[in-house]
Amino acid sequence: MTQVSVVFDLPVDRPFSYLTPPDIASQAVPGKRVLAPFGRSSRIGYIVGQGDFSSKGHKLKEIVDILDYKPLLDPPMLELTGWMAQYYLCSWGEAIKAVLPQGINLKTRRKLRLISLPDNLSDLSKRAPLQAKILAVLKTEKEIFLDEMSKKVGRKTFYLSLNSLEDKGYLQIEDELPPPRVKPKEIRVVDLARPVEEIKAEDLPLKQDKIIKTLVESQTPLTSTELAARTGTSLSPIQTLVKRGVLRIERKEIPRLPYPTTASHLELTKDTSHRNLKLTEEQEKALGVLIHHINERRFSVTLLHGVTGSGKTEVYLRAIAQVIQRGEGAICLVPEISLTPQTVTRFAARFPGQVAVLHSQLSPGERYDEWRRIKSGQTPVVVGARSAVFAPLPKLGLIIVDEEHEPSYKQEEKKPRYHARDVAIMRAKLSGAVVLLGSATPSLRSYYNTRTGKFYYLEMKSRVDEAQLPEVKLVDMRAELSGNKKQHIFSLALVEAMTERLDRGEQTILFLNRRGFANFVQCRKCGFVFGCPACSVSLTYHAAGLKLRCHYCDYRRPLPHICPECQGDKIRHWGLGTQRVEEELTRLFPQARIGRLDRDTTTRRKSLEDMLSSFQHGGIDILVGTQMIAKGLDFPQVTLVGVISADTALNLPDFQAAERTFSLLTQVAGRAGRGKRPGLVIIQTYTPQHYSLQATVTHDYHSFYRQEIAIREALAYPPFAHLTKITIKGPEESQVARAAIDLGQRLRDRKAKQKPVNILGPAPCPISKIKGEFRYQILLKGKTQPAIRELIVSALEEFSPSGKVEIALDVDPIGML
Repeated sequence: MTQVSVVFDLPVDRPFSYLTPPDIASQAVPGKRVLAPFGRSSRIGYIVGQGDFSSKGHKLKEIVDILDYKPLLDPPMLELTGWMAQYYLCSWGEAIKAVLPQGINLKTRRKLRLISLPDNLSDLSKRAPLQAKILAVLKTEKEIFLDEMSKKVGRKTFYLSLNSLEDKGYLQIEDELPPPRVKPKEIRVVDLARPVEEIKAEDLPLKQDKIIKTLVESQTPLTSTELAARTGTSLSPIQTLVKRGVLRIERKEIPRLPYPTTASHLELTKDTSHRNLKLTEEQEKALGVLIHHINERRFSVTLLHGVTGSGKTEVYLRAIAQVIQRGEGAICLVPEISLTPQTVTRFAARFPGQVAVLHSQLSPGERYDEWRRIKSGQTPVVVGARSAVFAPLPKLGLIIVDEEHEPSYKQEEKKPRYHARDVAIMRAKLSGAVVLLGSATPSLRSYYNTRTGKFYYLEMKSRVDEAQLPEVKLVDMRAELSGNKKQHIFSLALVEAMTERLDRGEQTILFLNRRGFANFVQCRKCGFVFGCPACSVSLTYHAAGLKLRCHYCDYRRPLPHICPECQGDKIRHWGLGTQRVEEELTRLFPQARIGRLDRDTTTRRKSLEDMLSSFQHGGIDILVGTQMIAKGLDFPQVTLVGVISADTALNLPDFQAAERTFSLLTQVAGRAGRGKRPGLVIIQTYTPQHYSLQATVTHDYHSFYRQEIAIREALAYPPFAHLTKITIKGPEESQVARAAIDLGQRLRDRKAKQKPVNILGPAPCPISKIKGEFRYQILLKGKTQPAIRELIVSALEEFSPSGKVEIALDVDPIGML
């Protein structure tokens, strides 16, 4: 018997060998799912290899069945998941699960439903007796669960027969998945049962003749109800034609489309403006280099460093057009879901009916349908957030990572903790595709790679249409407080600038990366601060509903009036968030139309899109928001951007704090002056002398890079070293601390073999408790990632902490809190 190597979605870092029964051995190829015995039950696994593997004297078990008619993963994607497993220190099965869409890993209980029968079932019984037997059962049962069918046909392995019958349209397999249930969405449509020439030869009554003509002329499939409405008849003549065999009712799959603009059957105004658009000299040069790389069909990585408003998106679109012309596909990653609607609208207008969307806020059904459309080759352009890097394009030619510096490209919540930019580069390398990284503020790592010759470098220093970069002013808030006991949210300069914009009918964006009304609530009598019982953070006051909330675990409680420590009633809130900014704006400018965009105002589906649409069409004068408004949005009427506090992230215990501050401020500043009118940016700060803020004022990335890279080199931080963070967490602090100390000692005991690796810690995390779990961390620094990986794997062998302690490994971490 043929052997296959199978991995499972388990934290077990090795494949398992199985035998394949002769009748399905030819179909047991890598990239397919199998049902295989594992322990006392059967589990769904993934074939990753084929051939004879050593069983170390053990008797191998047979796989139960093959679940897929065609492989879900092609060889490059399978190789990519293997690399992810090794690099990000997870199992191969866990990496494969991350690549496949939610809901595709099926439970064993599945339902079969009869669609139609072949004209001659007896002929089928001679050629494929098992298929005929299955249809015979369905002819009686109509619908039946898979395990019940197994008993009736007396076979356990018959998935290939089922898949063949489904492919021919005789039956449908409905997967029993966790709610919401994921399966193709279908409607019952009316179709001609005979050639139209034969039907026209008949002498049909007037109403029936009208029905036939309407159906023939229709450009889209029609349901019975729609057909009756179009012809002004009842359902009766349609049913009569069905009984006479002139018409038939059949099921037709319709895709669940996340955005109407992606639908090929909708009437879309095709974007032809680019045909008359003259590119700038810098755009022409960048596009020429990219097209050369694309036509060479050779792997390469290019960093496109273009200031905000320099026309990077137009370069993306034209590069994608070249890829499509070659019969290949392209993926465009955007960092935030908030950017997806605007990007999709523009891409879909340029490439009608050819764009698919993938991101985490799609419903399982939408995601499943989009994944299938992409895999079938219907949509050669994919736009989406982080997980869209795994889109199963049959022929991949280009991957664009827009705003490549953004931390949201890093998966931090679950295994594998991958970075989409780095995965994109590896995927393109395995597929022979081109990678384009775009940013106005490139990550230090990417820019450093251009200096060392690893990446190509293209720069666009000017905005399109001769638009000027906005003027940036720093306001020293220490001077604002001088001689004034009351702390003001807005400086005098910002208030005057907002007033001018309101008078001129222009728009303003105000940025503060803190939601809520106030940062914490405190008793003024004894100093007690209300904290979260499950996290080591203070609760944030939200004026809506008068509640205190934790922004880590979402714990909530009513705003207290009595202090639990001293029973005093001097309860006050301190600090500010977007809610308080909105309230103060309403007080200062009662005539202004004010909108707020943060996580609290975008909980309803489409609420984000509605808010941005209102702002775009002039329905909002001043938009207050968190980092959701800082990136990628293009509103020509915005001439003022105000940064309420530039110091929010600058003093965090994180070696990347200055880089993030510079990037965020430069990006939000870039929202101003994108139209014909000049823009102004006012940044309020208590540390105006900091080099990241000074570089923001002059729009000088290179100056910032020179100062920051010198600090990184002196302290041996990336890009001059690799980092891996080990987080030890659990509900009992003593157990977590013991496990952290034990693991730290094991690492140091084995460090002699890996001298280039430095071990920092263990120590409590800066936020030492989240969601009821205490957290310690160990940070490993080394010249090469393999050296760190070898040390960690060695230390974790047979390491079994007591109690409910978990170990989380984060390679190339971007968060230190």
